[in-house]
Amino acid sequence: MPELPEVEIARRSLSRWTVGRTLLEIQCLDELSVLGSARELPGQHFVARRRRGKNLLGRSTGCISLLTHLG
Repeated sequence: MPELPEVEIARRSLSRWTVGRTLLEIQCLDELSVLGSARELPGQHFVARRRRGKNLLGRSTGCISLLTHLG
């Protein structure tokens, strides 16, 4: 399990690669881990990446959030 400095490095890297870009496609490897409809994500633009503890939050233009845990 990564520690907080590694999670912060991942957040900064993901911010550089994702903020301001459009999500074209999503592939769910485990449908049980998805809350809501993953079909709403393509076409959304990421506007922010934040860290809350060891969780990474990605916020999009359509008020949709993507929660990621690196565990």
